[in-house]
Amino acid sequence: MNKMSNSSESQNNEIESNNRDIVYFYHLIIEQYRIFFGSIVLTTLIALLYALLATPYYIAKVEVVAATNYESSASALSRSASGLASSLGLGGFGGSSSKVETALAILRSRKFIESFIRDEELMDEFNPDDWNESEKKWRSGEEPSMENTYSNVVDDLLSVDNDLISGVITVSFKWTDPNDAAVWANTLISRLNEALRIQAIEDGNNKIYFIREELERTNTLPTKSTLNFLIEEEIRNIVLANVSKEFAFKIIDPATAPEKKYSPRRTNIVILGFMFGIILGFALIILNNFISKTDFSKN
Repeated sequence: MNKMSNSSESQNNEIESNNRDIVYFYHLIIEQYRIFFGSIVLTTLIALLYALLATPYYIAKVEVVAATNYESSASALSRSASGLASSLGLGGFGGSSSKVETALAILRSRKFIESFIRDEELMDEFNPDDWNESEKKWRSGEEPSMENTYSNVVDDLLSVDNDLISGVITVSFKWTDPNDAAVWANTLISRLNEALRIQAIEDGNNKIYFIREELERTNTLPTKSTLNFLIEEEIRNIVLANVSKEFAFKIIDPATAPEKKYSPRRTNIVILGFMFGIILGFALIILNNFISKTDFSKN
């Protein structure tokens, strides 16, 4: 009985202590309401101004899937002659998944992105703070670093999402102008298809040349048959590359200019500013009360 009584009494004391703390803080807020509500108003206004003045960004998305011919060319070789091709030192005979992964790596590669920036003349667009639009020249007299521009594009503006289950690849581009974002997202896919198409033709011709040399050196009929098959497949791939505009990736949903902003999210920013104001208000009240008690104890 004594233990139960002591436990009940301890709980009551804890509740009373909590109630006293709540009442204490309530009185502090009442006494210093100007500090408390002033903090809330100040931080909320700052958040609102930021939300209104911050540069808006939009995200345009283009959805693609790996072209059937791009996948089938790899799988056909993989099924029938990949072992011999590897022994001859011929690359590019892997499965379709590896080809897609390689293509997406090229999309984000330095060489590809820098070529995109140069050909589309986007250095001034991606470095607006360094560009004097009225005088059409760089403020410092020198063009900004391509390395920094590339990093900015890959790290902040371009994103690639590969859904392995559905096979849908989403390429997104973030920019201040929704029309530019859509145009550049579509352009990147077009340029990637063209780059992979040209590369496939060059690789195919090189492989055919090498395989024919091997064909002249071998005397075994099974090996000759396999080498002839490899040549036929490479010729087929070259023909497909020559006639296929969407060589590697087929666009199933092209990018269009988005109407909704991606950022800033004004409502969220204002709410965060309001909540920070409450926390700041409590902190200032407690600090002010502590300073007052310290001064009183000294006196």
